[in-house]
Amino acid sequence: MRSLLASFFKFILSIPFFRQKYFTLHKYILNPYHLFDGVKKNIVYRDSIHLNLDLGDWIQKQLYFVGDYEKNEIDYLYSVLQDGDTFIDVGGNIGIFSLNASKIVGKKGKVYAFEAFTPNYEKFSQHLSINHFSNVTLEHLAVADKNDYIEILYNESYGNVGMASSYLGNFTAKENVKSIILDDYVKNKKITKIDLIKIDIEGGSSLPYLECRKSLLIISLKLS
Repeated sequence: MRSLLASFFKFILSIPFFRQKYFTLHKYILNPYHLFDGVKKNIVYRDSIHLNLDLGDWIQKQLYFVGDYEKNEIDYLYSVLQDGDTFIDVGGNIGIFSLNASKIVGKKGKVYAFEAFTPNYEKFSQHLSINHFSNVTLEHLAVADKNDYIEILYNESYGNVGMASSYLGNFTAKENVKSIILDDYVKNKKITKIDLIKIDIEGGSSLPYLECRKSLLIISLKLS
């Protein structure tokens, strides 16, 4: 029943007038009443990327109902990355940036992705499998300023696995994850060139050049 209701809402939100009301609808109806917790939907994203979405999660819900997530940033990847490039994705979540980058850089290119939180890592792995992308290396690691272990905290009531963080004050679950220094990883893997780095860190930065609490940076290392 809830799956049918989700399909109905998706149809309504395909109408431009209602689509622009999505975030209001989410705030006052979808999120408070947890209408779609446990509902899974398969979609084709950006014409060719297959996604298996859990509609209890904020990001995956937006991908299903709106059809995109962080659209401007994804569009930027398409404007900068080229065939044969190397892309590094720090904080890969369910793989949206890396999946797009994989398409762009092609067989001659390479994507290295890091996701610390296990539910995100598992969903990301699933998306790599169903899309048969072989140019992506996914690591179940946290990128930090030390080679050690860090504690990832999460509040299950938030309905947003992207908010898993080492700095969450109110949490209901936690896990210890191995952390690595990005420079060390690059040297160990003998990565000889990096064209673009995307960094998405929730709750606090463990990288020395980031000081904000919520960071989404896309850093181009291409030389003009």
